[in-house]
Amino acid sequence: MPYIIDVTLGTHLIARAAAAALTIFPLGFAAGMPFPLAIKTLGQNDRDMIPWAWCVNSSASVVSAPLALSIAASTDYSTVIMLASVVYLAAGAAFYLYCYFSASPVMGTKLTSRM
Repeated sequence: MPYIIDVTLGTHLIARAAAAALTIFPLGFAAGMPFPLAIKTLGQNDRDMIPWAWCVNSSASVVSAPLALSIAASTDYSTVIMLASVVYLAAGAAFYLYCYFSASPVMGTKLTSRM
């Protein structure tokens, strides 16, 4: 990141904005895709879970911003990134397990979509 800043520091505003957008895009895309994909999967298989998914997402959004600031102030930003990664992986694992167990004849109906 310091290299990108050094290279673009003397360039035009549009070049700096493009460099910033290209740097941020992959992380934003990776962070923004799981929820819409989960909603799509839930919509195909268990529509009653969609309000719960929105509730969990909204609650996590409200709690995560001040929590991230508190953690960053008491430790450092690298810790925030690591904890956020762990939470995203845990949420992905929970959704995978939900899909796995809801496909079980014992736990519920069979999923019709492919993951």
